[in-house]
Amino acid sequence: MLVDSENLFYMVLSNISECKLLSVDTETSGLDPYKSGHRLCGVSIYDGNESYYFPFRHVSDNLDISKLYELFDVIKKGNKKILFYNSKFDLKMLLFEGIDLRSLKFGDVMLLMHLYDEEVRKPSLKNLGAKHIDPEIKAKHEEFKKLLKKKKIESYDKLYPYEISDYACRDAEITFLLFEFVKNKVDSSKYIIQLEHDLIRRLIDIENYGIKIDVEYVNKCKEVESEKIAELKKNIYEQVGYEFSILSNVQLTNALNSINIFSPMKSEKTKKDLWPDDVFKTISHPIAKQISEYRSREKIVSNYLNSYLELSDSSNVIHANFNPIGARTGRFSITSPPLQTVPRYSIVVDEADVIGINAGSLHRDHLIAISQDLIGAQSSETVLRKCIIPRESFFLLGVDYSQMEQLVFAEIANEHKMIDLSNEGVDLHTYVARMILGYDDAKSDLERILKRQIAKYINFGIMYGMGYKTLSKLAQISEKESSKFLEDYFALFKDIKKFQNDIQNKIRKSGVCETSFGRVRHLPSEFAYKGINAVIQGTCADIVKITMIKISDFLSSYRSKLLLQIHDELLFEIHEDERDIVPEIFKIMTDFSFKIQLKVDAKYSYKNWSEGEEWIVS
Repeated sequence: MLVDSENLFYMVLSNISECKLLSVDTETSGLDPYKSGHRLCGVSIYDGNESYYFPFRHVSDNLDISKLYELFDVIKKGNKKILFYNSKFDLKMLLFEGIDLRSLKFGDVMLLMHLYDEEVRKPSLKNLGAKHIDPEIKAKHEEFKKLLKKKKIESYDKLYPYEISDYACRDAEITFLLFEFVKNKVDSSKYIIQLEHDLIRRLIDIENYGIKIDVEYVNKCKEVESEKIAELKKNIYEQVGYEFSILSNVQLTNALNSINIFSPMKSEKTKKDLWPDDVFKTISHPIAKQISEYRSREKIVSNYLNSYLELSDSSNVIHANFNPIGARTGRFSITSPPLQTVPRYSIVVDEADVIGINAGSLHRDHLIAISQDLIGAQSSETVLRKCIIPRESFFLLGVDYSQMEQLVFAEIANEHKMIDLSNEGVDLHTYVARMILGYDDAKSDLERILKRQIAKYINFGIMYGMGYKTLSKLAQISEKESSKFLEDYFALFKDIKKFQNDIQNKIRKSGVCETSFGRVRHLPSEFAYKGINAVIQGTCADIVKITMIKISDFLSSYRSKLLLQIHDELLFEIHEDERDIVPEIFKIMTDFSFKIQLKVDAKYSYKNWSEGEEWIVS
C-alpha cells in the first residue's frame, strides 16, 4: 500500500502502533551514507498482514519529512521488535536522519540466514526470498530493473512513489517472511545470536568515526607507482612486440604464447593457460618477473591508493565497511577499501640477503618465498600502512593477539603440555623451530625470523591435519625425518590427536561442529577434516568480536576510539591525555576464562600505522 496522503498516514500509524513485530526497509538514493546526496528517500514496513510504503524524497507526491519522525516515534514505542535485512545499512541511514534505533530490540534477517547456512555470505534478499518464500520474487525484481533501465534511472529518488512502492513493500514483506522461516532453525547458541546483533550496534560507531588518511603521502605514492607501472608496461610490450592488456588473461596468454612462454596451469573448463602469481615464479624469462611486479603495483594503485582518495571525505577520513559475516568461520571482511589485505610489514627482503643465509636444509627458493610471505609480498616502495595516520593530539596503538590460533587450539584441545609451555612464557613456534629446523644454529636474525615463520606454518599444518609428506616438502627434509618428527610431536603433545579425532567423529555423526562460544558450522561428513579449522578460526573470531564489544563500551566515555580490526589485530586511536587507559585495553583483550593465558603485543606511533615503537605489555 502506498501511503501518500496525511489521512492515510495516520490511519496506518494507528494500525502499526499496536504491533509487536515489524519489518522495516529503507529505500535510498545511494548506498554510501558518507557521500552527499546518498540519503533516505522512502521507508517500507510490513506488519504481518499488510505492507506499506512511505515516500519522502521522490520526484513528487511525497509525505512531509516531519512524518518520518512521527512514524519512528510510534515504532519506538510499545516494546516492538524490528526486523531488518542488513540492519547496519538501514540503521546507519536512519541515524543520518537523526533517528537512532540501536537501543530497540531488532533482528537482522541477513545475519540469521548466515547463521542458519554459513554459505550465505553475500546474500541477496531476492535470491533468498525466491529460494525459501516465493519463486516469482526474482522475476518481479527483474521487471523493476527493466523499468529503471528503460527510464535510465540510477537513483531511486528519481522515481515517482507509485513506481517503487510495490518493489519496496515486497522487500519488507520478504524480510518478515524470511524471519518466520529461519527464526527456529538457527543452531548457533542464543549467545552467538545476541553477540552478532550487539556487535552491529558498535560497528556503526566505528565506521562513523572512520580512519584518517595522509592524502599527501597517498598522492606521492600514486605518482611513483604510476611511473613504475608505465616503465614496466613499456618493457613488457617491447619484449612481446606489441601492446596488449596485461591484466586480461586471454590477451596475456596470446602475448606470452607468441614468445613461446606457456603456463603449466590450465583451466579445467577451457584448457587454456592460467596465470596466477605462483606460475611466474617457475618461469625463468625476465618478462615473468616484470609481469608479476606490474600486477602487484597495479593492485596497490587500484585497490588501495585510488580507493583511499575516492572514499576519503572532506576531512581526509575514510569510513570502511565492516562485514561481520564475511567468512564462514565468523571472521570479518572489510571493504571500501579492503583494509584487511593491507600488508602487515613495510620492508621488502632483498633476494640477495636471503641467498646469503646459511640455512642448512632450507632450500633457497623456499626461503625467498617464506620471506616474501613474512613481509606481505609487497614488491613496491609504497608502504600502505603509512597511509593511515592519527588525528591531531592522538597516537595510533596496534594491539595484536600473539599466537592466537595456537593458544586457542591448545585451550580447546585441552593440550596440557602446550598450555604449560605457553603459560611459562615459551614461544611455541620458536620451540618447534628448535625441534626440527636448527633454530639455535642460525647465523643471522633474518634466518631466525624465517625459521620461526616456517615453524609457525608447521604448527598450523599439524593443527589442521598435515601429514608427513606435506611436512617433508615444507621443511625441506626427507619423508623419513618428517615422519619421525610427527611421532615425536604427538608424543610430546599427547592430547592433539584425540581432539582432532573427536571433532571429525562428531561431524560424521551429526554434521556439525561448534566453537567454544556456541557458533555452529555445518559440514558434510566428507569434509569432516575442515571441522578443526572451523572450530579454531571460529573461536578466534568469537574472541575478537567479544573483545570489540567490551572495548567499545569501555571507550564510550573517552575520546580514544577503536578504529579497525584486521585478523587478530585491533587498531586504536588514543588521545595523548588518555595514555593511562592502554593497560586496561590489554586487560580486556586477554581477560577470558581459559586455562591458557591469551597474550598481546603492541606498538604505538604518533606518525602512522607503519612506523611503530613497541609498547611493553606488562
